[in-house]
Amino acid sequence: MRSLLVKLGRYYRTVRPLRAVQIHGRVAFRLRRRLDETLGRPRRGVEPGVTLLTSAKGALRALWACRRDTLIDPEEAASRAEDAGRGAFTFLGEGEDYGAITSIDWRDPQKSKLWRYHLHYHDEVQALLATEHPALENFLMTWIAHNPPPYGEGWEPYPISVRMRNWLFALAMRPQLPPEVAGSLYVQAGYLFRNLEHHLQGNHLFKNAFALFLAGIALGGGEGEKWRACAEDLIVREIAEQILPDGGHYERSPMYHALVLEDLLDLLFLAEHLGMGRIAGKARPAVRKMVEFLDRFRHPDGEIPLFNDAAFGMAPPTQRLLHFAQKVLGYGPAGGVERPLHPFEASGYAILGPSPHDRLLIDFGEIGPDYLPGHAHCDLASFELSLGGRRVVVDTGTSTYETNGERQAIRGTRAHNTVSVDSLDQSEIWGSFRVGARARPRGAFHRVGQTIAFLSVAHDGFARVSRSLRHRRTFCLLTPTPGRFAFLILDRVTGRDAKTHRVESFLHLHPDVSWRFEGTTLHCWVEGKGWCCSPFPVPFSVESSFYAPCFGVRLENTRFCQTLSATLPAVLGYAIHPEGTPPPTAT
Repeated sequence: MRSLLVKLGRYYRTVRPLRAVQIHGRVAFRLRRRLDETLGRPRRGVEPGVTLLTSAKGALRALWACRRDTLIDPEEAASRAEDAGRGAFTFLGEGEDYGAITSIDWRDPQKSKLWRYHLHYHDEVQALLATEHPALENFLMTWIAHNPPPYGEGWEPYPISVRMRNWLFALAMRPQLPPEVAGSLYVQAGYLFRNLEHHLQGNHLFKNAFALFLAGIALGGGEGEKWRACAEDLIVREIAEQILPDGGHYERSPMYHALVLEDLLDLLFLAEHLGMGRIAGKARPAVRKMVEFLDRFRHPDGEIPLFNDAAFGMAPPTQRLLHFAQKVLGYGPAGGVERPLHPFEASGYAILGPSPHDRLLIDFGEIGPDYLPGHAHCDLASFELSLGGRRVVVDTGTSTYETNGERQAIRGTRAHNTVSVDSLDQSEIWGSFRVGARARPRGAFHRVGQTIAFLSVAHDGFARVSRSLRHRRTFCLLTPTPGRFAFLILDRVTGRDAKTHRVESFLHLHPDVSWRFEGTTLHCWVEGKGWCCSPFPVPFSVESSFYAPCFGVRLENTRFCQTLSATLPAVLGYAIHPEGTPPPTAT
């Protein structure tokens, strides 16, 4: 009985913040899809007589040329096209060779749902186009023949949305393709229009709207006009909601930020090329803010931090995306004067460091929108650190979306560079994308002085232990003399009860960083320079962990843990400073 009550409580805390459309919309979506599958709707997979509008053909060709010159790596495209031409694919770190395009198992039960999603995205179309590979027509026609509507992942709204852009590029660049390709895409667009993912919201709904916009401007006719009008209204609304004042994306995932930005850049390019002032006027300022955010909030190696659900290889490489943005916008990011602390207040992220090569990237904000925390991890008051241009302290990353122990672990507090109390997670994560009770930031403030800059934030994520319990972390940059600096991470756990609590602080090193202990001090070497991490008042213990920079990838690394059992208030922390210099004190 107690177990049932616990589950009911968790469900209540999960559902309570949701919007009504997420609840009734999910029920309606599933019923409608089940009914479509039962009745076999739509009844035909190809609409006859569909052609690409001439105006759209020119715009799509211009966009394709811009993307080809900025986003596509020729060697990678050649390899990917060669594989696709013989029915071989690698997604999420897992490869499969079907032997021939006609032998592809589009519903392969041995693969995860996300792997099958990638199979149906047809991103290979861009590689086949870039290399002028002869297998393109066979690839598209085989999909049409083996994927009648509305069955399988290929007819779910998100894969349709991703595939829309790829197929339209194919139609624009290869006008000799059989008419069945345009006819199938028309049916797919109609099905998407009737099955928009309002119940999922966020990046899914934006991707749906963008795909519908593409179909509306490219396929035309009465239905096309309806699709475009619906898409424009959705896009205008979602830009206003999803893009925060500081340019961050509201789901707080650097990876999804890049994916949404890629779509917005395409949208802006096409809207301006076709003279669509309303949508271009809404998109351009949002794109500009997002580009500036992406340019600033990244590591010295040029890539994103891995906060929340984020991994490399899902969005275009950041430098290529910024190059594409420069072509679309007509200018690059503004840059600006380097300063020791740059907070992004709306997104809840910050950069703290003395130079572009040495910096903390900090997460101090909300886990995401109240009604949409699905991509959140327990990483409030966590950070990543680069020294000498190299990643040293890393987030665990994201290896899977499957509902399993690994998914639970990578979302949990122990997978991040922050603090746990009594072995609890900051937020009540469960399933693949569910969150019940969630940690909320409290009392964040920051200052910049002549020799110190700091950011401090508290949260109430452990109030499930004791209502008054709070964790406050302060990140300090100390620059006592020019050219010399140190970081100080100070944690204070407070509460009004008299119990003894177990407080743990975690620190994850990049797998390539070598280390050793001298007494209680952790010594690391980065680019030939020695660094110390001096803990107080308790030393580090050593644990095995893993680093997941990409989906399907697990690299062994080391997690260091400070453990303090004490009555509250409890104080602990560590200083990161160059070898040969004394550690700064927490006074």
